[in-house]
Amino acid sequence: MDPIRQQVLRSYLDNLQVQLHTAQLTKVLSDWGETLAAPPVSRLYFFRSGAGWIRHRGVTHRPEPGQLFLLPAGQPLAFGTEPGRTFEKYWCHFSASVGDLDLFELLGTPTFVRVPERERLESLFRELIGMYKNEAFSAPLRVKALLMDILYLYIELAIGQGLPLAVTSTRESGKIDVVLAYIEQNLQRQMTVEELAALVHFHPNYFQSYFKSMLGVPPIAFINRKRIELAKRLLIATDMPVADIAERIGLEPYYFSRMFRKLAGQAPSTYRQYAAAPVVERKL
Repeated sequence: MDPIRQQVLRSYLDNLQVQLHTAQLTKVLSDWGETLAAPPVSRLYFFRSGAGWIRHRGVTHRPEPGQLFLLPAGQPLAFGTEPGRTFEKYWCHFSASVGDLDLFELLGTPTFVRVPERERLESLFRELIGMYKNEAFSAPLRVKALLMDILYLYIELAIGQGLPLAVTSTRESGKIDVVLAYIEQNLQRQMTVEELAALVHFHPNYFQSYFKSMLGVPPIAFINRKRIELAKRLLIATDMPVADIAERIGLEPYYFSRMFRKLAGQAPSTYRQYAAAPVVERKL
């Protein structure tokens, strides 16, 4: 994946919202099966034992223990067991969105990955199921974190196994893709809302609302956040003077320091000092 597309994908994932609808460990009956033209929720299936089939994107798969399937909402799906056989699987139904769009309208993912550390994933699913049933007011925070952990594991395994993973364009997302790529390529210079709106032939006022609905923040706030993210990477990975980093992201040094303090909570030089310092473990 080229660097610009990778940064566009990071922008989407940075604004990801997830919601768990249900999670279980189930041994299905021998008549388990269904055909869905456009399922309303996404599904994760982690198979432990049994035999059956899943038809997704026109391909029939025969899941094996240790395979984790990701089946996005809106994509035709059919599944069932082999005659006289059953499945045991961890599973959950969930929604994952970026602004007004489903995540998997933006991110193309493989149908399944192989999980070498099965106990790690089973542990995540066990805790997810337990927290889903937990009545504590704070439980939803942990549920979201666990679901994010599983999705992170899935994406990292897909990358590690050389499976296709890419930003995809839809009618809704294609225009914002153009804008995000343009922003990534021009962080070193000032950009205006009018300039960005002209890229996709929108009125500036409509563009501001459209951008915020997709990324969660207004366009200028998004640009500033991207500039500070780049500055953080440069502070950690290079010896560039702070003034040169400010110039690299298109800001005057004084204004850069003010913005960095506002968004990162400390001065650039302080951030560099602590980010580069070795971690020292202390015994309590």
